[in-house]
Amino acid sequence: MTLEAPKPIIAVIGSLNYDLVSVVSRFPNPGETLTSESFSTNPGGKGANQAVAAGRIAKVSVSGLDVVMIGAVGNDGYGSELIQGLKNHGVGTKDVKMVDGGVNTGVAVIIVEKDTGENRIMIDPGANKTVVPYAIPHSAEECIPNHLFQPTTRPDLIVMQLEIPLDTVMKTIDHAATASIPVPVLLNPAPAQELPPGVYPKVELLVVNETEAAILSGVDFFPSHIDSQKEDEVVLLKAREALAWFVQRESISDHVPAIPMEKVVDTTAAGDTFVGALAVSYVAQKRQLAGYDGYREPGAVTKGATGVFSLERAVKQAVRAASWTVQRRGTWEAMPKGIPES
Repeated sequence: MTLEAPKPIIAVIGSLNYDLVSVVSRFPNPGETLTSESFSTNPGGKGANQAVAAGRIAKVSVSGLDVVMIGAVGNDGYGSELIQGLKNHGVGTKDVKMVDGGVNTGVAVIIVEKDTGENRIMIDPGANKTVVPYAIPHSAEECIPNHLFQPTTRPDLIVMQLEIPLDTVMKTIDHAATASIPVPVLLNPAPAQELPPGVYPKVELLVVNETEAAILSGVDFFPSHIDSQKEDEVVLLKAREALAWFVQRESISDHVPAIPMEKVVDTTAAGDTFVGALAVSYVAQKRQLAGYDGYREPGAVTKGATGVFSLERAVKQAVRAASWTVQRRGTWEAMPKGIPES
């Protein structure tokens, strides 16, 4: 029996920045001035990047899945360009607030090392600081809309990072967990900062790199205190590979190797592409498992299916998407349309 599916939605709550990118032969030493080899400007921000990655992948891989962005920009040229850019990539912008009063759009200054593709990023949050928590009663000054937590309008997944105020992220997670029908949350805690231990059982998927894992846990490798919660599914990203840790249902951890590449061009959007692809795979798998017609996970093999969400399969798809991205210069245009075959 197939079910009539309500509209599938991924809601990304996070930052919108405009990126100013310089490509250099090497990173400058303290106090040193270097001449860059090229300069470009691109729309970005971890929230917007993850929304665009999910939007581009979903448009090809999952029929009818909508991706919406929730955040804020300044009333300036950068803000207008960001909103139009999101629309161009199929991301809904109804809940992106344009802030007046001289507040600028968030800006990221990015330095990319030409030969390695590695980067250094400095951020001025600007309007992202105005993305304040949802509260009752909902007011015009607040950016987190009430419809995210209502049974008939809730998204399939909320995706968040930490480039907006931490209080916003924590309160959104609380509201999602305590809604009449809880809303699953994917949290990418970047840039990393210490989080309350009680937040982890409320998060469906946690995606961290090695640095973030160390900051969150206080250890050099893997956050053992998260492992002890027995509630999360955690993905740990390394510079050249992805590690998937299966914590939910006490299943064993596993390793997903990187895809060999002849040359890495730019790693700027790799992590955000990974998160977007993981979000799409999660929603597609959950819809398929729920019996909704027409929502087969991209690249899924139904023979031998376990009847439960496969984090391993989702990570493999996310690795393919991120591997595609790092072989191309730029951010949004470097992201794949659909999950690459290999």
